[in-house]
Amino acid sequence: NIDKDAHTLDLSEIKHVSRSLDFPDTKKLLKNDILICLASGSKVHIGKVALSLDDTEFYFGGFMGAVRANSSLVYPHYLYYQLRRAQFNSFLREQISGANINNLSAKLLYRFRIPLPPLGVQKEIVAEIEEYQKVIDGARAVIKNYRPRIHVDPEWPMVELGELCTLSSGQHINKEDYNTNGNGIGYLTGPADFGEPYAIVSKWTTRPKTIAKRGDILITVKGSGLGKVNLLREENVAISRQLMAVRVHDAVPEFVYSSLIQMYDHIQDLGSGAAIPGITREDVLRLPIPLPNSEVQHSIITEIEAEQALVHANRELIERFEKKIQDAIARVWGDVRG
Repeated sequence: NIDKDAHTLDLSEIKHVSRSLDFPDTKKLLKNDILICLASGSKVHIGKVALSLDDTEFYFGGFMGAVRANSSLVYPHYLYYQLRRAQFNSFLREQISGANINNLSAKLLYRFRIPLPPLGVQKEIVAEIEEYQKVIDGARAVIKNYRPRIHVDPEWPMVELGELCTLSSGQHINKEDYNTNGNGIGYLTGPADFGEPYAIVSKWTTRPKTIAKRGDILITVKGSGLGKVNLLREENVAISRQLMAVRVHDAVPEFVYSSLIQMYDHIQDLGSGAAIPGITREDVLRLPIPLPNSEVQHSIITEIEAEQALVHANRELIERFEKKIQDAIARVWGDVRG
């Protein structure tokens, strides 16, 4: 329940339990608690933190814990920002490296050392950081909410996607036939491999089945990511059965890509009702695509690319202000080591 990028509480997937169950008050998430991931199947999640800004009615489970600051010595927000530092994550990785069970104990956490200036100085540092954080939050909101939008002229003809492309259906590759060490060609398994706007290869295979090529549009046809799309810039990659590759030949590919982004809700509706959401090959081929002339398509894409450049500038802004936050925290470290 922690957003790993924003370091905030993510309450979108909370679990509800019977009110008849009795939970100790120590497990209740309170204002200024720092929620921390103590155990996970992956070391990546260990040590993720989020600050609770209010008293809540939520209780945390066995994989989570709450760090409660001694407010006479340390300002909770200051401690939270110290635990967000890469230095804390490095300390944790060193402590659990080689362990078969990925979990943290209170004893281990207590060994981590931080610089502790006077409370007044701690609050000044937090005030500076929170000014930077406001800029980051605003930039993240722009990125989260931006979607390219094509205003469809009712005079434009509508055609089925199948008239504009060839479609390749992905196929499953057994786990023993792909790897993470770069051996073979890239293998994309689903929207977890999607970037902005290009797919990111993190697995490879020497036994590819369905091949997608540079310039193809990848569309998710199964699972919770149904309807998500991405572009491919790799020369060749294998794709799993969760994906299909759209190879446009009678329209501007970027225009079709933007049209498919806009159809996300429609695709979700097509796949609803099944235990595992999904759409068929025929569903994809029948998707309605607006088709103005080539000049209009290029003009619209030029405008969208200008918008995307501004969105990208917000990503750069986030990087710059994240560094300002790290610099503000680093000033108090000096020679202190965790």
